[in-house]
Amino acid sequence: MRVKHVGLVCRSESNADRFYRDFLGLEKSERKVLPASVAQPLFGIDSDIASFYYTGAGFQVEVFIRETPGEAPSRIAHACLEVEEPDQFLAQARTLGFAVARQAKGTSFVCFLDDLDGNRFEIK
Repeated sequence: MRVKHVGLVCRSESNADRFYRDFLGLEKSERKVLPASVAQPLFGIDSDIASFYYTGAGFQVEVFIRETPGEAPSRIAHACLEVEEPDQFLAQARTLGFAVARQAKGTSFVCFLDDLDGNRFEIK
């Protein structure tokens, strides 16, 4: 297992650029949009969410842009774990009592689970 990326939230693209690109020197990727149909069941946010990846030196941050003050970014913030056998890994999580959220996204699925204290993990 390895950490694939960390998902964080910024209030604006310019805030994200200033820190991750200009200060940390990470390379910014193209804009992506997580549709509300996926964001709502996974994060409880009923709107599209724009995001960017900032990458460099084996480090990748997925930054979601949420301009609305007061929305709890903790539902979006997560670490992404890449595992060799995701179905087996998720089955074991369910057996141990951890809730798994699985949502269709195009022709594939996005899967998240929370630890006992609410920390989120995306599973790839």
